Amino acid sequence: MKIIHEVAAPFAEHDSYFRDIHLHFDGSGEIIHKARNVLKILSHEDRTYVVKSFKVPDFLRRLIYSSFRPSKANRSFHHSLRLASLGIGVAPPAAYVEHYSGGLLSHSFYISEQCRDVVQIRDVIARPEGDNVEILQAFARFSHGLHQQGIRHLDYSGGNVLLQNRGAQSGFLLVDVNRMQFGPVGFEAGLQNLVRLMKQPESLAIIGAAYAESAGRPPDEGIRLLSSYTERYKKRRGLKKTLKQKAGRR
Repeated sequence: MKIIHEVAAPFAEHDSYFRDIHLHFDGSGEIIHKARNVLKILSHEDRTYVVKSFKVPDFLRRLIYSSFRPSKANRSFHHSLRLASLGIGVAPPAAYVEHYSGGLLSHSFYISEQCRDVVQIRDVIARPEGDNVEILQAFARFSHGLHQQGIRHLDYSGGNVLLQNRGAQSGFLLVDVNRMQFGPVGFEAGLQNLVRLMKQPESLAIIGAAYAESAGRPPDEGIRLLSSYTERYKKRRGLKKTLKQKAGRR
C-alpha cells in the first residue's frame, strides 16, 4: 500500500500521527456521523480533530481520482487552505491522507481541528425569531460576501455552515468544502446557491431581503427570486425522488 499525505504547517509536529490515521481511526474515537462517509472525533496530545473517512469510490472514480482529478480529501484540504487565506472562516485544516492499492486510490481521509462553541446554521434557520433574525441577516451578508469574492460552496446546506459563538469574535465557518467553485457569481446565481438552506418561509424572507440589500437591490426582489428558485429546486428534487422510487420498484 502506498500512502500520500500532506500536513498544514501549524500541525507539522503531528505528521507521523496523521500518516497513520487509519490505525487510529479504526481503533479509537467517537463516531459523530455514519452514512456514505464516516466522521469521528479523535484526540492526540493537546488537540482534538474531526476525521472524515471517505467512502471507497467505485472503479471508475478510483481511476479518475488517481490520474485526472484530486480526491475529495485533497480538495477538502486545499480548498480550506485557500478559503482561510482569503479570510473566510473554516474548520482549521490539519492534513489529508490517501491510500493507493495497485496504483489506484482506495481509502482517503481529511482531518481538521475540531471547532468549539458552534451550532449549525440550520438550527437558526428553523427558529427565525428574536436574536436569530439578526443572525440570519448577518448570514445573508456573509453569503453575499462569499459570492462577491467569487466563492460558491456547491453543498451550501444547513449542516455545512456553522455559527461560532465567541462574543466579539463570533462568525460563520464553512465545512465540507470539497465541492467548491471559484469564479464570478452574479446576483441571481448567488440567490440560487441558497436554495438548499430554505426550510422556513420566514427565514427565506429575512435572508432574501438582507441578501438583496447587501447587493444594493430592492429587498422584495430578493424575496421574490429566492422564493421562485427554492420552489423550482423543491420540484426538481421531488421529481428525482419519484423517479428513483419508480426505478426501485422495477
